[in-house]
Amino acid sequence: MPTLALSDGYRSVLALAGDLIWRLLMVFPESEDTLQEEGVVVIDELDIHLHPVWQREIPQLLRSLFPKLQFVVSTHSPFIAAGAGPDAVTYKLALDNGQVVASLVHELAFKSVDKALLSPAFGLVSLFSGQTQADIDKYYVLRKKSPRTPEDDRQLQLIQPTVERAIGRPEEQSELDKKVDAYLKKVLG
Repeated sequence: MPTLALSDGYRSVLALAGDLIWRLLMVFPESEDTLQEEGVVVIDELDIHLHPVWQREIPQLLRSLFPKLQFVVSTHSPFIAAGAGPDAVTYKLALDNGQVVASLVHELAFKSVDKALLSPAFGLVSLFSGQTQADIDKYYVLRKKSPRTPEDDRQLQLIQPTVERAIGRPEEQSELDKKVDAYLKKVLG
């Protein structure tokens, strides 16, 4: 099958592997087993143009094909970061007052993608779009408001379908929540 008939993901992975092999051949022309040579490979944004399935698989694929190469990879993908494996060392780089700050991120390989996105590695504050999260936040503020105005009730009715589509039907307030709210209302006035 010609490579042009392959998907972009397959072609991207083949191009990367082929490029690595070609570079190893150039650096180690006398090697009897080029794939066993040692070296360091730096890849900026490994996730670009890769489907999430490939993003999840590529770190381990590269490690298995090139077991003696050390990969230093930048990414914006939780699939790449978590897929590197439990022995990978992961840092989050951030700019703070004009200085680059590197923070070690622990156990990213054991997190689901949504938890990885919400972890310090990525710092996402919500998995929902900005508007949907705003509606969810507004819904809970209005729901806890006591007493509610007719306009508050109207707003609740307007955003409830969005909240239900996003997170399912919100549960009624538990008895403990009711007691806590009553206590706080009594104490705080």
